[in-house]
Amino acid sequence: MSCHSVNFYSMNIYKMRTGITGVMIIVIALLAACGQKGDLYLPDEEEQRQTEQQKKKKTETSQ
Repeated sequence: MSCHSVNFYSMNIYKMRTGITGVMIIVIALLAACGQKGDLYLPDEEEQRQTEQQKKKKTETSQ
């Protein structure tokens, strides 16, 4: 085994580790987004009050 082949081997391992790390970051980011619900913005206080009042009305009428 020459010195050149060892360097080539270590470069392949480095590239493989970098690729695996990148894929893992993407997978973790996608899994973190799974199951997230709700608005993608913070609603104004007035809108939030209106939606809360609507929810209360629905629960009162259903009982």
